Amino acid sequence: MLIRNLTVALTCLSISLISTAKTESSVDNSVRYVPAKRIFLKRATYPKSQIKKSNAGMVEIGYMVDKTGKPSELVILESSHSDFEAPALKAVEKYNFKPALYYGVPRESFHTVRLLFQGKQKAAVLPEFAMAFREIQALLEQKESNSELISQQIDNLRDQGMLNPYATTQVNKLSYLHSKRFGTAEHQISTLKAMLLYQGRSGNNGRFLDDKTAVIAYQELFNLYLAKGDYSGASSAYNRLWNIDSKFRDIYRETADELDEISKDNRAFEMPLTIVDRGYASISLWKRKFSFFDVQGKFTALKLRCELKFAELPFQSESLYETPEGWGSCNLQLIGDNGAKVTIIQQ
Repeated sequence: MLIRNLTVALTCLSISLISTAKTESSVDNSVRYVPAKRIFLKRATYPKSQIKKSNAGMVEIGYMVDKTGKPSELVILESSHSDFEAPALKAVEKYNFKPALYYGVPRESFHTVRLLFQGKQKAAVLPEFAMAFREIQALLEQKESNSELISQQIDNLRDQGMLNPYATTQVNKLSYLHSKRFGTAEHQISTLKAMLLYQGRSGNNGRFLDDKTAVIAYQELFNLYLAKGDYSGASSAYNRLWNIDSKFRDIYRETADELDEISKDNRAFEMPLTIVDRGYASISLWKRKFSFFDVQGKFTALKLRCELKFAELPFQSESLYETPEGWGSCNLQLIGDNGAKVTIIQQ
C-alpha cells in the first residue's frame, strides 16, 4: 500500500507547518491560538428564479479563511434547493475577516455558515398548505400506500409557492417520513438533514422546527450514522441532541464514549460514499488516516478543509492518506462523477 503522509507529500506545505505539526495537538482558544473574526458580512440576494414561488430557503456553506482574511475554497454542505446555492456562495465570497492567528502569525482556518432566504411569504401557514399537508400525512399512515403518488404530491406541495421557513420544514418532514417508509438509509439521512437545516432558527411565530421533532430527528440520524459507519456524523448528532435536551447526554453517553475512544485508538472502520449530485461528496473525518477501496466510477481529486489548513490531492485508490495532527479536525470533499461509489476506511 502506498503511504501518503501529507506533511511530506504536499509541496504546498510551509516549513513552519512541518516544524510545528508535532507540537500542535489540537486547536484551542488559549493565547497561542486566536480564531478568525468576521468584520464584514454581505447579505445574500434572493434568487430571481424563486421570486414567483417566494419560498424560503437555507444553504449551509463550508469555507476556508485565508491568511489575508478572505474566504476561499467554498463548498455547499447542505441546501434546501439548488436555486439558493449560487447567491449564497456569492454572498460568502464577499465576507471579510481578521484571519486566525497562531502565536501571532496569520493562519488558514475552516468555517461554516447557514444562510436563510425568505421571500414575500406570509408569517402564517396558508390554509391550502395545511389541508394538503394533512392529506399527505394521512396517506403515509395508510397500510397500503402508493410511493410514487405520495412523492409527486410532496413535490407539488413544495412547488405550491409562498412557503415560509416553518412550512418548508414541514414539507421536508413529509419527505423524511416518505423515505423512512419507502427509501434507503442514505435517502433517510439526506431528508433528515434537509429538515434539520432550520433547527435552532425562529421567526415571529416561534421556532421553525419544534424541539420535540428535532429530538426525534437527531435520534434517528444518530442511529443511521452509526449503522453507516459515519462516526463523525453520529458524534455531531449526539452533541446537538443533548444540547436540546440534556438528559440525552447520559442516555447515549456509553456509545459516545466508545466513539471517542475509536477516534484515538488503532481500530479501523469503513463507510460507503456515493456522489449523488454536484460532482462531489463531503464528510467530516473521524480519524487522521484514511484510504479508499472498492471504487465504482470515476474519482479525480480530494480536498481537505481542516481547522488550520487546506489541501488538495489527486485521488488514488488503496493509498493511505494521513493528515498532520496540527491541522485539527478535517472535512473531506471527494470529487468525481455523479453516481460514483467508494468505500472509505479510517484507521
